Amino acid sequence: LQYRFSAAGATADLIRREHLATLPLAGSGDTTATNVLAHLGRDEIFYLDGERSGPYVVYDAKRRRAPGGVWPAAVRFGDRSGGPVVIVVDLMVVNEDPPPASLQPRLSLVGCEESQVVPLETYCVFVLGLR
Repeated sequence: LQYRFSAAGATADLIRREHLATLPLAGSGDTTATNVLAHLGRDEIFYLDGERSGPYVVYDAKRRRAPGGVWPAAVRFGDRSGGPVVIVVDLMVVNEDPPPASLQPRLSLVGCEESQVVPLETYCVFVLGLR
């Protein structure tokens, strides 16, 4: 492989390498969430934009960007899960809806995996801990 088009596989490898693969998983962006889910071999992810779980995206009006942004939806998911959760977002989310400073005590960036072809196929992994 000369150039990496999508960082989904490398992002799944990062999650496994950091021993996070068994934690509840949430993602923003249809292709981001679904691609990483497939590479992890898991059958469910919480789609932050539609605020619902499943193995695939349901293409309806609810799947659009979460009201109030991705991070409030991530907090609601984390609070309901009762433990740390893994959040996967693409570069567009990081640039357009960065995590608010108020989350810094409980949100940690694990790392980002870069696409060498399509910048928006660059994915970042966060762990959101308890309050």
